[in-house]
Amino acid sequence: MLRKLFRHVSAPLGALTLAAALVPAAAQAQRVEWRGYGYIHNFNAACQAVGYGGSMGVTARFRPSGIGDNGDNTFLSLFTDGLAYNVNLSGRATREWQAANGASISAVPYTWPEGTEVRVRRQTPSNSRLRANTAQIRLVGDIRNFDTVEGCVASFEVTLIQRPQ
Repeated sequence: MLRKLFRHVSAPLGALTLAAALVPAAAQAQRVEWRGYGYIHNFNAACQAVGYGGSMGVTARFRPSGIGDNGDNTFLSLFTDGLAYNVNLSGRATREWQAANGASISAVPYTWPEGTEVRVRRQTPSNSRLRANTAQIRLVGDIRNFDTVEGCVASFEVTLIQRPQ
């Protein structure tokens, strides 16, 4: 009797276990992100007046809009020793200056002023060729009003690889 009951219960339980195991993997596969390394450099006079200069090595995360469940905004985060910078903008980054929301965190988080803008001067592959399975991306661009400093323009260059799923 127990064998009959086990046969009738074990098949549905096995299917449920398999389905439950697949759900997290399917949900995670929807987020599309690239991670990598690069630097922030080419600080203009407004940046230099508050102490920025030279070149800062960064690790980076990039989530472009319109891929997977990334939504309508593009996010670029740059991490240095002890500081994190994030810009997000509506749609995909282009060669033109675009309004962006910016934020930083060190000991405390703070938001950047209105007027923060981003442009990506070079992107490989281009937005029209960017896909969820693109292995590597290179971004070269600029951020205006970087790190809350009015008039500060800093350049960034990052090379990113597809985040493991």
